[in-house]
Amino acid sequence: MKFSSEAKIGIIGLATIAVLIWGINYLKGKNILNRDITIFAYLPDAYGLEPSADVYLKGFKIGVVDNVRLFPDENPPIRVSLSILRNYEIPENSLAEIYSADLLGTRSIRIIPSGSDNYLQNYDTIEMHYVPDMISKIQEEITPVLENLGRLSRTLDSTGNRLNFLLDSEKFSAIIDDIQRTSKMLSRSLEDGGSLYESFANIESVSSNIKEKNQAIASSLDNLESLTGSMKTMADDSLLLHLTNMTGNLNDIITSIRSGSGSLGQVIYN
Repeated sequence: MKFSSEAKIGIIGLATIAVLIWGINYLKGKNILNRDITIFAYLPDAYGLEPSADVYLKGFKIGVVDNVRLFPDENPPIRVSLSILRNYEIPENSLAEIYSADLLGTRSIRIIPSGSDNYLQNYDTIEMHYVPDMISKIQEEITPVLENLGRLSRTLDSTGNRLNFLLDSEKFSAIIDDIQRTSKMLSRSLEDGGSLYESFANIESVSSNIKEKNQAIASSLDNLESLTGSMKTMADDSLLLHLTNMTGNLNDIITSIRSGSGSLGQVIYN
């Protein structure tokens, strides 16, 4: 049986298309000659997961990520489809973890089996979550620090600009000139013959005179204290003499009353 040229071209074209489809899927990690099952997982975020990411079970590749799709109206909104080779069984209630397979952050999935005797079937759902790697953790810790450094840098730039504006302004120059003039005036005043120099000299002279007269002042204070003591003693003696005289007179009056002599005694006893 002979084929026409058109039939041969058609057969070759179909074979080429079939090989092309098989090759594309093979590059994606899927072998269309093998029967796979599809397992779904739902996430709040894709976490950088892309189609063709490898799926591992106990370190052995058992499939790939078929697609990652966004459904904005769903909760969670991200649906991940896993294409798993049918000859590898995944226990029910197993856990799928998204992790970084290398330092470049390439995402892969590893299956943590549950130990159940029942296994996932086609179009079943598996629980999945993201496991931050060391680099991601370091980035999360460094990011706030870098943001703070950025704000600090902007603050320093703003402060520097304000200082430059202040230093370049005429008012600042006038203040510096006033300070320089005041400093020169103080220097001249402190020189020999200046007003401050003379004032300090007078203060020193007064201090020296007080120091020289210190002995005389102390002697005067001692004399004043002695005089005060003498006056106090004299006052005390005069008061005592006066009280003694009053006591004597009072005794005389009482005696005359008791004896009945005198006007008061006669009035009392008559």
